[in-house]
Amino acid sequence: MFRLAKSACTVQPCFGLRTSRRFIQSPGAFPKTSIKFFTKENCQLCEEAKLVLQDVLQEPQVMERGVDLQYIDILANEKYFEMYRYDVPVIHIEREDMPIVKYMHRLDKQEIIGELID
Repeated sequence: MFRLAKSACTVQPCFGLRTSRRFIQSPGAFPKTSIKFFTKENCQLCEEAKLVLQDVLQEPQVMERGVDLQYIDILANEKYFEMYRYDVPVIHIEREDMPIVKYMHRLDKQEIIGELID
């Protein structure tokens, strides 16, 4: 598992194929949190990471915070393809007024839960 340091990043809007999903949110209780999941077809690690994320988002501590999940197909976006073609799956955890946290390759359920509830 590879994790980048918590440093400020700039992310441009996503122009690839994507779908959004809204999970339960308690209004105003926690900062808005979103996860961008960079993936592609025929990627076994991506399928495994997707299952880990589904488990993470079903955890009660995570559900009460409310998380937006966005799938981004890197094959539909040249910029993200160049950035992540050798690194998918990649997730960005984004919160208001906080630096983006990135995870790549194999995802650890407990580590992601810890990041989301901190």
